[in-house]
Amino acid sequence: MGSERDVRDVGPVEVALHATLVPAGLDDKLVAASVGPDGEAIVLWSAADGAEAMRSRTGRPVGARVITYYPLPGHEVVIRDLGIAFPEVQPLPGDRTLIVGARCRWYSKGRERNAIVVDADGLPVAEGTLGDGIQEVLTTPSGLIWVGYFDEGVLGNYGWGGPGPDPIGSPGIVRFTPDLQVDWRYPYNAEGGSIIDAYALNVSGETAWSSYYTDFPIVRIKSGSITTWRGGVRGVQALIIGEGRCALIGGYGADQSRILIGFLTAEGFVPESTGVLTLPGGAELGRCRIVGRGAELHVFVGNRWFKTTIADLPW
Repeated sequence: MGSERDVRDVGPVEVALHATLVPAGLDDKLVAASVGPDGEAIVLWSAADGAEAMRSRTGRPVGARVITYYPLPGHEVVIRDLGIAFPEVQPLPGDRTLIVGARCRWYSKGRERNAIVVDADGLPVAEGTLGDGIQEVLTTPSGLIWVGYFDEGVLGNYGWGGPGPDPIGSPGIVRFTPDLQVDWRYPYNAEGGSIIDAYALNVSGETAWSSYYTDFPIVRIKSGSITTWRGGVRGVQALIIGEGRCALIGGYGADQSRILIGFLTAEGFVPESTGVLTLPGGAELGRCRIVGRGAELHVFVGNRWFKTTIADLPW
């Protein structure tokens, strides 16, 4: 394992502007942006008052549209009444779209439904409960749904874990079927330890990768089998992988924009170089959304979509 003094400082590591995401309506505001299994951006838009409703715990049904970018605008789905707050959006096979709310309450009379699947016409074809405290939602080419949970979704809140049942997200990472049923749970006795907060989640093909609190191992979940690499760094917010290489993005405090680049070996994660992730020209990332998909890192700043890949990083 390399020591901190062995790691080369490469300075600024710029992401490149990939596209500007243009809404269909002049008054539309970007509510949520993510990345699908093929590297496409999938974006949820709503008019200004609808956007505010979906960013509130008291979100009311509003009109919305989901547009997929390749990077030019492509498939569009119009939804008349969407009642989900703090949404995450992902594509599903058959021109269906998954929308999931990050928060979900349990009541004695029943649990909230915080997930909906709509068809190409924006009509609901499935509804379900994926649990509270959702950090990340990423789908696979076959339509499986990987969900990572933050600490409240793992330990319980809003009735989950008392007086209600154990949180759905108590394993930290859960995989669901396309019809919103639990398919697989991260084991509590995994080699990397139990998950308190799934900080980073990357889904490439049908395989999921993660780094999580408390010990921040790097784990690969493939065909139900878990492989663990020690030596990650604390506070990682995203990761990308490819050809035995791995890059860890983020950290606590001053390391929020850090990128640490290294290799996955039999001994663990071996760091080789480190830098600061920036926008073109060295501008700070600021408020942004970062998504890792396989070897690609996607950064959304407002309606601008930036990218880099593990092959483009300095070694």
